[in-house]
Amino acid sequence: MARKRKKEAHGGGGVHAPAWMISWADLTTLLWACFVLLWSFSTLDLAKFQKAASSLHGAFGVLQGGAMVLEPGEFPDRNTATTVTAGSNRMDQMRQRIKEEAKEEGFENSISASISDKGLTIRFADSALFDPGSVELKPGVIPVLDYVAGELAAINNPVQVEGHTDTTPINTPKFPSNWELSTGRAITIVHYMIEQGEIDPVRLSAAGYAFYHPVALNNTPEGRARNRRVDIIVLNPAEEEAVSNHQDALSFLESDESSGIVMPPADESAVSAGSSEEEVVSNHQGALSFLEGDESSGIVIPPVDESAGSSDTGENMPDENDDST
Repeated sequence: MARKRKKEAHGGGGVHAPAWMISWADLTTLLWACFVLLWSFSTLDLAKFQKAASSLHGAFGVLQGGAMVLEPGEFPDRNTATTVTAGSNRMDQMRQRIKEEAKEEGFENSISASISDKGLTIRFADSALFDPGSVELKPGVIPVLDYVAGELAAINNPVQVEGHTDTTPINTPKFPSNWELSTGRAITIVHYMIEQGEIDPVRLSAAGYAFYHPVALNNTPEGRARNRRVDIIVLNPAEEEAVSNHQDALSFLESDESSGIVMPPADESAVSAGSSEEEVVSNHQGALSFLEGDESSGIVIPPVDESAGSSDTGENMPDENDDST
């Protein structure tokens, strides 16, 4: 009876495997799992795997150098955001310093500075810069212009100088209209910034708008005084990119590469009936006016397909000797 209980205590009988077979079974199981993983890796999308791996590394605080796998636009660009913020802060500091300098020189009522989406606008009343009907700078405003030039030399933003007048007509041999007067005053400031401020001419541009961009009504002396002004605009980075795209588009239209572009009118029935030369010129000027406006800042002009142009019979190609365009 004692032997029977001892035999049952050892497990009740059956076949027992040797100890080495347990280790062998574990080894074969691991090898099988390894080959399954290798097979799954061979059919895995490498780009998606690398993207997932990079995300896991970033989540655990392990970031490695090398090529970036994430697609552009998935995360904000830290350098770009920092640049925009620093530019805005610096413009605000410039605005404060310029206002203080104008106040010290006695021009607090005729020189102002403000910030908008376009950038920093430094506004000079014409009475602070010029005598009536003149483009010669007054000596008293030179210290303020020198200070502004020093501020502009410390940054790389493009600068746009705009001249404006009121509706009072002018007709002199030098200035037949307000167009010449407003443009001449803007050019005077640009020349001063280049010659005295030593600012790179590539950054500067001048424009005259006559009385077509008023900031007040022209029916009162105070309103006309506000409209007679010169604006020095320091463009912000976003506006700089828009201006660059705009200039590239205009340069493309002025180059020979745009000679193969045909812009059909919206009404196709007008083509069959025939269009006059005046209508063609009007459409061309309308297209240029659109490009010069703010609505064209997001337009990207694709390059001309030369192979398609070579197979054209020439019926739709403009005549090189035609002066109507």
